[in-house]
Amino acid sequence: MKKFIISESEKNNIRKMYGVISEQQPLTADRLNSPKGNITKVWSQFFNKHYKLTLPVDGNWMNPEYNKTMERYLKEKNLPIGVCKKGDGYCGDDEDGVVYTKDLNGLMVAKKADETQKPVQDKPQDIKVFQDWLDANHPDWLKGTKLNKGRGYGTFGPNTSKAWSLYKNEFIKK
Repeated sequence: MKKFIISESEKNNIRKMYGVISEQQPLTADRLNSPKGNITKVWSQFFNKHYKLTLPVDGNWMNPEYNKTMERYLKEKNLPIGVCKKGDGYCGDDEDGVVYTKDLNGLMVAKKADETQKPVQDKPQDIKVFQDWLDANHPDWLKGTKLNKGRGYGTFGPNTSKAWSLYKNEFIKK
């Protein structure tokens, strides 16, 4: 088997191509559990819920996926975006590539608004209760007749789905 040798400049090109910012050392357990690490854990949990992601909740603020998600969120909320650069005087020299905003108040207001926003229901929590309500309040909902606990009772099939799109606001208000 032949050895494959590449130059330092080729290594740097490969790192750039695959998004490796630098050869940073992994964060220690102390740093991952520091106040900054704990804040990162909170944000990772928030992003996982808000965007339905699976970011690790380990406190690693150097994670490229975490930083991409933070940048996405800041863009969506029209907040100023900064990216740490070695020697910028704002971030630590070992935080090259970390995404941040100086508008912390705007960031917290946006997060609070997103956390308190009620999710839109895609289907009723209890399908049988909804179907019983349909039979009582809209007896012709199922192709001109009631379901009457017959075939399809308790399933969110095409007929119940159509009825949900027509009557969900009325049902939710009840």
